[in-house]
Amino acid sequence: LDGLAFHTGIYVCLFTTCGHVYDSSQPFWYGTDNVMDFWEDVMDLEPDEIICKLEQWACVHGKNMEEHNSVEGMQQMCACILNSSLHVAIKEKHGIDLLGWPEGMPFQSPHAIINTEHLQSLCDALKADTCCWAYMSRQQCLEYQDRLKEQQTAGEVVGKACKKQSDVGKKCHHTTQGKGPKSTAIIDSSSKENSSTEEDDI
Repeated sequence: LDGLAFHTGIYVCLFTTCGHVYDSSQPFWYGTDNVMDFWEDVMDLEPDEIICKLEQWACVHGKNMEEHNSVEGMQQMCACILNSSLHVAIKEKHGIDLLGWPEGMPFQSPHAIINTEHLQSLCDALKADTCCWAYMSRQQCLEYQDRLKEQQTAGEVVGKACKKQSDVGKKCHHTTQGKGPKSTAIIDSSSKENSSTEEDDI
């Protein structure tokens, strides 16, 4: 920019910022000569204030189409594909299957995928609508339910395994509630009755 300004005699100011919340790049500004004085003297704005507002505006609008190039961005974009346990439930109960999952990539939650190439393949498939949900025929539903029963009978874990409780194998002890102490009112009334009885005897 300095070379351009020197050879052409122009003033140049540059503001750059990230285009989405998952971008790790830092926003910055630059100006040739004293061009940044324009923002302070005429617009009554500090360059740091401008770049801060620009960053907020860019992140809110989210128009940057390259945001999915980062692992975090692609994971967020692919999160519309449900995790494996819900996938089983949806197929079994609602008869809906996921088609077009990229070959060579195990089905799992997008947030668990850390391979950039796999995420990019999944993103491309989602954008092109080649990876999508589709209704299963009645015959497909029956066949899938039969396969699930066979897997469960064989002892295979279908979907996400439930977390074991910490007290597995231990006997449950039922606590019995004991008698509590008498209240102050009861003690006072009984003591008064005893004292009155003693006076009558006298």
